Amino acid sequence: MRLNKVKYLEYLNDRMDSSFFNSKYISLVNSIKSLPHKPLYKLVEFSSETWNQDDYFEDSFPYIEISAIDIQDGTITEINTVEKANAPSRAKKIVRNNDIIISTTRPNRGAISHVKNINDIVIASTGFTVIRETKKEILKEYLYIILRQHSSLIQMEQRSSGGNYPAITEEELKKILIPLPPIEIQQEIVDIYNRAIEEKQAKEKEAREIMRKTKIEIERMIIGG
Repeated sequence: MRLNKVKYLEYLNDRMDSSFFNSKYISLVNSIKSLPHKPLYKLVEFSSETWNQDDYFEDSFPYIEISAIDIQDGTITEINTVEKANAPSRAKKIVRNNDIIISTTRPNRGAISHVKNINDIVIASTGFTVIRETKKEILKEYLYIILRQHSSLIQMEQRSSGGNYPAITEEELKKILIPLPPIEIQQEIVDIYNRAIEEKQAKEKEAREIMRKTKIEIERMIIGG
């Protein structure tokens, strides 16, 4: 794709690194710009709430690491209990129920989760950034879904820097463009997504039951009974 002079100057005001202008990035951004959209920073409030490793907990605390985020469906697979005496220096971010957490290390992997069903607070690695509030023009669940889409992850990749483990700063993350359809369309997208998740969970439960019965049958065949 050939970039016209006006578009090129617009991008130069933002970044100077040549990889930023890769055609796959520019084409995607221009496609989003053809739709109603806003940059992320105009739609959300990021949380700056941090833990001093003294308050809130007695001897141990619940801790989320980046590796605990399932990149396939965004679920948190494990919240570890860590002794305060052994708290890693990166255990600083306070996460509350209904926050969206985004891994800023290799963000294009999609280690992004919408935190639900936790009691009070948990602590997360400083490798996450935390979105706490969204403006009335965007549903938080819609935002979460969009952040995990290829169109957002590619923008995060574009705005990352570093070698084998590229990272994105919060300032660069704020600049990614979010498609902004009417609220009713956002809700329809959320409903479709939630139905898909429910279907996935039902099929996974069915598959586990099939495997359980298969193991019992194999054991019966081997040892009898």
